[in-house]
Amino acid sequence: MRFYVAGKFEDKERIERLMEKLRNQGHEITHDWTRYDHSEDVYEMRCRAKDNIQGVKQADVLIMVLIDDLQYTGTFVEMGIAIAEKKPIIIIGNQRNDNIFTKLPNVVRINELN
Repeated sequence: MRFYVAGKFEDKERIERLMEKLRNQGHEITHDWTRYDHSEDVYEMRCRAKDNIQGVKQADVLIMVLIDDLQYTGTFVEMGIAIAEKKPIIIIGNQRNDNIFTKLPNVVRINELN
């Protein structure tokens, strides 16, 4: 199965561990955004955005890691892409979120990473 794992750059190490676990189980990660630097260069940011969009579109499932009280604006854009593409979405984390889109039938919430 192909996964795109979305989350916050500040939570990069947790995301990397989850992606490694998925790879070890024989799954594919469609785009590993954690390998990029957190550059503020506009050209670099555009390239990263395009890569992220393609990663979501190529995935069978979007996994969103929402831990603590970080702001997840980019992650919710990726969720919007997955919704438009009619993909299943798994939300992992303890962040309280009243976003109406998290209530859709193709969205499953798991409280903890195992």
